[in-house]
Amino acid sequence: MKMEVVIIGAGIAGISAAKLLKGNGIDCVLLEASNAIGGRARSKKISHNQWFDLGCSYLHEGHLNPFVGIAKDFNFLVDIKSGNMFQAKNTKLYEAHKKAPNYILKKFISAELDLKIKMNSSNKGVLDQKASEYINLKSKFGPIFWHLLANNNAADPDQISLADIQATKDGPDYPVPRGLGNLIQSWGADIPVKLNTKVIEVTKSSDYYLIKTANETFTTKKVLVTVSTGILASSNIRFSPEMPDFKLEAINNLPMGVLNKIGISFESNTFDDRQAGWYVTFPNPTKKNDCRIGSFELCASSSQTVTIFAGGKIGKSLEEKGVEEMYDYGLSKVQAVFGKQVVKKVENSITTSWSKDEFTLGSYSYAKPGGHHFREILSRPVNDEIFFAGEATSSEHYGTCHGAYLSGVRAAKQIVFSINCNR
Repeated sequence: MKMEVVIIGAGIAGISAAKLLKGNGIDCVLLEASNAIGGRARSKKISHNQWFDLGCSYLHEGHLNPFVGIAKDFNFLVDIKSGNMFQAKNTKLYEAHKKAPNYILKKFISAELDLKIKMNSSNKGVLDQKASEYINLKSKFGPIFWHLLANNNAADPDQISLADIQATKDGPDYPVPRGLGNLIQSWGADIPVKLNTKVIEVTKSSDYYLIKTANETFTTKKVLVTVSTGILASSNIRFSPEMPDFKLEAINNLPMGVLNKIGISFESNTFDDRQAGWYVTFPNPTKKNDCRIGSFELCASSSQTVTIFAGGKIGKSLEEKGVEEMYDYGLSKVQAVFGKQVVKKVENSITTSWSKDEFTLGSYSYAKPGGHHFREILSRPVNDEIFFAGEATSSEHYGTCHGAYLSGVRAAKQIVFSINCNR
């Protein structure tokens, strides 16, 4: 089959690119290896009235996130009032199973602000260090900040680029109660996609590229690759000729990290609205990679669900140990706040396994120390023929659904310009 553009991957980047290309009268086809669109945006029911997002679960930077408007168009509620729950001042802090007194919370707020100031003012644009260089693990809150950064970046602070963190923007983080993955399904439903169609090989043949799948081969002059850096690094898709060294170096410096989640639903009326919010619980004393440190969001308004986060080494280790170990870890964090009696009210649970997911091989990308600039390099086309999109190609919005969306729009505009110049 001959197409003007073949898009590999029907995640958010692939869908946003396809919408723009079709709006410009350019024929394209999306090839998706899995059985559904949306990529890492997936929702699954955890109870009769509550959806659980396995991957993307918040509209980060809500003040500029295009999905806030898209959600309105599709009649999806966006929980604006909860957008600031992750701010330090709104954290429900628990130390050794007891709510931390106000003076401890104030110290926590001050320590986090101090860390942000130090990290954001350090040799900007000159020196790209390990983010861990700025965490004092001997301080009371150092191990907690290690834990939170590992969750935010899907990798431990000694593995991630400081410049990557410096490039991000603060903003509200809006939950989507009916499921962000469900929103993406509705938004992308008008784009024809070939599901269960795994691309095996991308081969240059004269003036065209042959895109080989298990069942058929597509012919095109323009290819848009939107799969994760985990898939690109795995060589699951063969490129002939091989991608140039600059592209391979970029992929190597932007590996996939791991952020796993444990979702636990409880019987009705287990929690009330006053208990909803963001919790951080820790023992005293703590240490780096202390499994006793935990963080979770409690939703109590329309459901009774807790989402526990486990990122970096701890997240991957729990995944390798299995579902039961992950569940025990998650429940222990809820017990640290609400006591052992809460176990009797558990209804259901869900755990994720992102590093083993065959379609992504990880949760989202992180930049190695010294590697932030490779995000821009990864976004560059090869010979004005193979284009790239996805959250890993976004220098400021990596690891987010809107980063993927904007990267798809950017790549599609490049393709439109290229096609128009050659017509």
